[in-house]
Amino acid sequence: PGPLRRGWSPPARPTSPPPLDAEAVAAQSEAEEQKQVAAFQARCGLSEGDNGNDVVAAARTWYDEEEARLAQACEAMVDYAEKLASIARGSADALSLRVSAFDDEDAAAAEARRRAAAGERRRAADAARRDREREEEAAATRGGDGGADPMESLVKPILARHGAGCEWEDVAFPAADASLPASAHGAKWQRARQLCLAPVVFGRSSKAADADAIDPSDISQGALGTCYFLSALSVAATRPQLIRSCFVTTEPNEAGCYCVRLFRDGRPRHILVDDQLPA
Repeated sequence: PGPLRRGWSPPARPTSPPPLDAEAVAAQSEAEEQKQVAAFQARCGLSEGDNGNDVVAAARTWYDEEEARLAQACEAMVDYAEKLASIARGSADALSLRVSAFDDEDAAAAEARRRAAAGERRRAADAARRDREREEEAAATRGGDGGADPMESLVKPILARHGAGCEWEDVAFPAADASLPASAHGAKWQRARQLCLAPVVFGRSSKAADADAIDPSDISQGALGTCYFLSALSVAATRPQLIRSCFVTTEPNEAGCYCVRLFRDGRPRHILVDDQLPA
């Protein structure tokens, strides 16, 4: 225990504060009052010899000045508060306009994305449809080996799909510079009825009334380097019936679709061509 421990001593008891000196307190209060009076006199421009009326007048003047100063400060605070409120309203309006502009931009961007997606879907569908039609027409253009009637299997379905005023176009050999550079030689692609009023597949010869319209001397090579093909045609043209037998379609039609029979490795192939010619 603590009392038995060597060197232990009991804690000191707390001492009570010294008693207050009433005279000292009164003197301190009087000195503080005098200090405040001196400060008031210095502020109002008074001296110790001034009478009570002067002090009252000075005090009233000081009070009025303080009241005016406080009123001016309050007005300044009110003006400052109004400015802050105006700035806050302007900031809120600007923020609202900016948010509205962002919302409009987001809505416009979303609408643009929606329209772009819809346009992309339409273009993809149109491209797929065109590819499908090209594949069908290209398959028809390539034809077969001559086992079926080409007029029934190739030409008539196209004529049924392309009525009056609807012309068929050869997608395997389009009328464009990619097929033949017609524009480079001052020519343009035209339909047969644009070249003559009443086109025919085989007309009359211009040399003699009883002569065949197919003549080897009619072939002219022109600007294209296809002499190998034209030479073969010239040889075949010495037997006009060979040229005639190459044409499955022997009468003009409004669709401008014609079927010809060519041979590759001794096997016939039926090819569809339109009546667009570079001239």
